[in-house]
Amino acid sequence: MPSAQLALTLANLLLRPASGSRRAPDRAFDQIAKAGQVDGDEPFTDGFRFLLRQWAGAQDLTPVGWQAARSHVRRHLTNRARVMRLIAENPAIEQEPIDKPVFVVGLPRTATTLTHGVLSLSDQHRCPLVWELLAPGLYASPGQRRKAITSARHWVAGMNLFAPRLRDIHPMTAEGPEECTFLLPHALVPLSQARIPAYQDWHYERDFVPDYRYRDSFAVHRASARW
Repeated sequence: MPSAQLALTLANLLLRPASGSRRAPDRAFDQIAKAGQVDGDEPFTDGFRFLLRQWAGAQDLTPVGWQAARSHVRRHLTNRARVMRLIAENPAIEQEPIDKPVFVVGLPRTATTLTHGVLSLSDQHRCPLVWELLAPGLYASPGQRRKAITSARHWVAGMNLFAPRLRDIHPMTAEGPEECTFLLPHALVPLSQARIPAYQDWHYERDFVPDYRYRDSFAVHRASARW
């Protein structure tokens, strides 16, 4: 048995007892939301509640898949709360100028990731890094920064362990550049992880403007962090 398949089999066995929370997705969401929910931000959080409901009902979703679904929702809710709190505490962040931004756009599998990576090598550009996108913040100490980077390394290692082909399709490193996938809260990532038709229909009918506004505020926050 290949090592990736063996690791996935063992992980599913270990996580099976916890996967019972799929039977009560709203309760699971409420527990997650305690760690990251902003008053007055119900449209954002309600979208993730709906997503978790659909994930819970997805056919053939494994215990590892359910754990990944909860982690996905938790990360986005926590990051949203953190970014909004940072902007509230440091309103000058939104006044930070971003001069001559560069956008890479294109259809899937047309070398946009490669182009983005090449641009990131230039000293003239500043690309967000994987660890920054997974855990945004104005880190007060080198120790906090190292902790965030270490956590991102573990996350990338786990992705590569359970989905080794990802290294060929979309290679990532914790301290390497990454695209807007992690910036857009209701991105296409869930649709690549499970068959969830109801969420797909909701996703394509909704207004994406708030997502892009949030992404832009995230980008301004990143420009304000002088590391």
